[in-house]
Amino acid sequence: MMKKRSVFIKRLTSFAALAVCLAAICALLAGCMLGGGDLTTPAVTDTSPAAPSTSEVTEPTTSGTAEITTTPPDTEPLPPPDKVISFAACGDNILYRSAIWEAKDRAKAGGRTYNFRPIYKNVESVIAAADVAFINQETVIAGAEYGYTGYPLFNSPRDIADDLVDMGFDIVSLANNHILDMREQGLYNTIKYWNGLPVVTVGAYLNADDEATLRIVERNGVKIAVLAYTYGANGRVVASDSPLVVPFYKEPHKNYPNYDEIFEEKLRTEVARAKNAADVVLVSVHWGYEDKQTPNEEQRKVAQILCDAGADIILGHHPHVLQPIEYIQSTDGTHKTFCAFSLGNFLAMQGYDYNALGGLLTFDLRVGAGGVSVENALLTPTVSYFNGSYRSNEIYLLSDFTDALCASHGVVRLRGQAGWGGKMSLKSLRYYLNKAISDEYLPEAFRKGS
Repeated sequence: MMKKRSVFIKRLTSFAALAVCLAAICALLAGCMLGGGDLTTPAVTDTSPAAPSTSEVTEPTTSGTAEITTTPPDTEPLPPPDKVISFAACGDNILYRSAIWEAKDRAKAGGRTYNFRPIYKNVESVIAAADVAFINQETVIAGAEYGYTGYPLFNSPRDIADDLVDMGFDIVSLANNHILDMREQGLYNTIKYWNGLPVVTVGAYLNADDEATLRIVERNGVKIAVLAYTYGANGRVVASDSPLVVPFYKEPHKNYPNYDEIFEEKLRTEVARAKNAADVVLVSVHWGYEDKQTPNEEQRKVAQILCDAGADIILGHHPHVLQPIEYIQSTDGTHKTFCAFSLGNFLAMQGYDYNALGGLLTFDLRVGAGGVSVENALLTPTVSYFNGSYRSNEIYLLSDFTDALCASHGVVRLRGQAGWGGKMSLKSLRYYLNKAISDEYLPEAFRKGS
């Protein structure tokens, strides 16, 4: 029994020794795999406190070699601030003979030949204050050799051009039905003189290349491309052998609506080209029926074409009366155009009270990431005055006009003569103003019910 037990003990001892060896080998192998340590390094028992969990965050130390960096979240750059400029526009500026004679008399003291500035003294500050000011000049300046004339074939002294520029006008439209009153040479002389002044003119061009050169006015970083068109020139056209260009929006011999003859493709192409070159597209259009305060179908069709093409602003002329101001919506609903169908007469000598009423339109143009917008639009009503002797030509603000001025106005004093209406009052002027212009575009004192 003792022999057998000793054998059993020997076997156990052998097995135990073998187990110890195997355990040692496994420990060494595990150390290689997990710690990457040297197999010859003796094992060290770690008696230090347990290391923190890997889920805990520890502050980096300056002695460590690893850096912890923070990546800021992605952010969109802020859009640039909107650009805003002020704009002023007025209607037909028409010089009749008496205004020319009076300008000559007024110039004697200053040593000039003609002085038109006193006519505009009541509105000059509004023009000068605007970043950009526009006027429709409806008489040519062909030169003294043609004689200075009024209705029906107009030719004005060149002093009017100098005075308008000195007052602060920046854009002058020449596209109107009187542009060929002095024929081709008179038009050529007119263009050349205007081109020598620090002002942008549109609506009459020396040749096709001149017409193709976009007129762009830039103020405070805002670029305004300006186009101008007329329905016709009182039946006249530029001779076929002349390089001069008058931009018609339809066949010029058609004085009445004929929608099939509107140059729709021309309008679309030129507006689109202007849109690509500038922030804002402004179009001056000579259109409509004279003495009618409601836009006709042709006006609305042309306005829709211009709107669909991308025009931002339309300034209308020719009816010699005020017509509505409104927004035109594009056919696809993506664009709208601010349209003043007619600003009436700025300066004229015509026979009825409604012809004496005009408007000085002011607004702010805002250009930014959201596109172009017209803000703070206001039409300040004006009255073109002359007395019974065709003198004292002056533009008044309606707010400063009086019953006495109504009574002495040439429209009243010349009653009984052909072409003169014989009536004018503050009430009648208010009536025609409110008939055409909605309250949102009028000073508070001139709104309905005020």
